[in-house]
Amino acid sequence: MDLYGYTPETSIPVSFAIKQPGASHTTTYDDNTPGTIFNRHIEVNTDLPFHISGDYSMSAAGISRSCEVNGLTGNISDSNMDNMLANQQAAITPNAVVSYGFYDAGSGYDDISYTSHHQNYAYTGDGNRPDWMTKMVAGNSNAGTKPFSAFVLPGAHDAGMNTSQNIAEVVSNIKKYGFIATAIFGSLALVLGVAIGAIVTVLSIAASSLIERVIINLSITQKDTITNMLNLGTRYFDFRPGYNAKIQGIPVASGDGLYHQHNMIPGMAFTDFLNETVAWLKAHPGEIVVVSLGFSGFYDDAMKPDSETLKNAINTALAGSDIVYGGPADTSSSYNDLIAAKKRLLFLNNGVGFNDASKYDSYSDGAYATLTPDPILNQLKQMHTTPDSGDVYTVLQLQGTASAVSALWPSLAACTSDATSPLLMTKAYFDSTTYPWTEANLASFNSAYPVVILNDFVDPQMSHIAEDATLLRAGQL
Repeated sequence: MDLYGYTPETSIPVSFAIKQPGASHTTTYDDNTPGTIFNRHIEVNTDLPFHISGDYSMSAAGISRSCEVNGLTGNISDSNMDNMLANQQAAITPNAVVSYGFYDAGSGYDDISYTSHHQNYAYTGDGNRPDWMTKMVAGNSNAGTKPFSAFVLPGAHDAGMNTSQNIAEVVSNIKKYGFIATAIFGSLALVLGVAIGAIVTVLSIAASSLIERVIINLSITQKDTITNMLNLGTRYFDFRPGYNAKIQGIPVASGDGLYHQHNMIPGMAFTDFLNETVAWLKAHPGEIVVVSLGFSGFYDDAMKPDSETLKNAINTALAGSDIVYGGPADTSSSYNDLIAAKKRLLFLNNGVGFNDASKYDSYSDGAYATLTPDPILNQLKQMHTTPDSGDVYTVLQLQGTASAVSALWPSLAACTSDATSPLLMTKAYFDSTTYPWTEANLASFNSAYPVVILNDFVDPQMSHIAEDATLLRAGQL
């Protein structure tokens, strides 16, 4: 097992523990060194034929999770963190927040050692995370007078892919209509570079639970509610609102509204995202949220709404509040001026027809389809500190797209665990490389342009990094 922990201060440590099979004592590994990612590899042993399973646990910020690990097979049992979407959600308390995840390696993928290890991470944050902008400016007044562009924004990649609420219906339609199966799995085949017919043949006859797990592993990028993402400190949301795709006139899922779309897999409803964000902003009057609407990766153009539909949805969500939405030009205003003007929901959109803002982005298909962080780190190192001409802000993507690594899928598709997402597998392993780089380099980026650090499965460490970098960019540290 690979263990990863982060704490910003000694008062909220992260602790991992293992009681080996047949042992009378428990060995504990504590992360009480603030500001760095703790990493430790442990093995669960066996005492054949008498003792096989060890008792493993993790605790942080008042929460505790545990499981049994079979030292012979590696199988997980008696676990309360065995489902990515059901029991791996962030915990928010008055004094601390914690984000955690557990990846079940199953039989593993042995090309790289860590992919055959169970992965458990727990990152804590201080009690300021839900209001970190407010508290930061209160303690460093000059930060409030600088242009908002000096802020570094922790961001959620594919923010609306945090729910499987529509996936069961997609699976039902896959089983019902062969042409929907061909369209959905054809997109998967193109990503993996394998024959469409082979994937359709195998998955179309598979059990619904297996198909649902494959789609979740392919499409889910976040596992917390929007409210919890905000409380962890996230302030930038990559949201892609679109109509549900229709294949030969049949929608992949019901509902004629707008949903976050991952190719043609629908996630959270756009109105729910807006309403939840506005409700949170009303409860946190000193915070500013930035949203980037876009249509990247859509199956076809018929899924794209027009700009008036999007603006009407935003205005409806804001009705009854005193919050005003803004756009790219507002990043040159100071935090204090934006708060005074009630402009606390800014849109830096990507080709949707209003408030569009070209971004200087580190992402490339080739570099990010990886099981190691090195290609991503190389992309980050090649980024200019000032965006290219015409670009409004910089986006540094920290997550990989391991789901595009074709050799992974046979073992992942065959696994019966609900904690086998390849993005969950790479999360902490990549963070331990990319986060130190961002900490060391964010302050060097031109403060006339906002910088976003974007990741899957957002966590409080991102906002601690962003806060420190913002103060440096504002000349406060």
